[in-house]
Amino acid sequence: MIKYSSTFYAMMLWRGAFSWTPVGTHQLEVHRQFFREKRNILLNLAKNDEGTDIRSVESTEAPEPVGPYSQAVVAGGMVYCSGQIALDPSTGDLVGGGNVEKETKQVLKNLDAVLKEAGVSAKNVVRMTVFLVDLNDFGAVNKIYADFFSDNSVSPSRSCVQVSALPKGALVEMDCIVMLN
Repeated sequence: MIKYSSTFYAMMLWRGAFSWTPVGTHQLEVHRQFFREKRNILLNLAKNDEGTDIRSVESTEAPEPVGPYSQAVVAGGMVYCSGQIALDPSTGDLVGGGNVEKETKQVLKNLDAVLKEAGVSAKNVVRMTVFLVDLNDFGAVNKIYADFFSDNSVSPSRSCVQVSALPKGALVEMDCIVMLN
């Protein structure tokens, strides 16, 4: 097999490798096949790059983000939901009055609204993260969480961590990762 430098191949690309004819027919076919494969790889990369569906999900049934982020992002067949705290979607006020059970119900209601806007449901959730200001609230939050996912054939994987504080003085925050149908 004949070896050519990268400069030779670059020159062929620059001159139009698919119309330029080197000296032997066999060499021409080898070069055409080589560049056909490289072109197809580059075209597929371009299609993947341009064709990737990345979009924001915004639900009016969930509170507006309190910062420069989306409620959720759909990308690569997955939905990535931002953390939700117990905000009332219509007022933006924290609900629950310091009651972790009421906050947890509102957080899950907010997440559910975002999931519905993305075209999925709790049955599609594959990963959850729960943030608690006080891990002593774990039992109460876990009971409501279990009820929310009671129809799932497989419970989502989950992490639960204690944090020093949450936005707006919330006691609980949750985010999730969801598979599209």
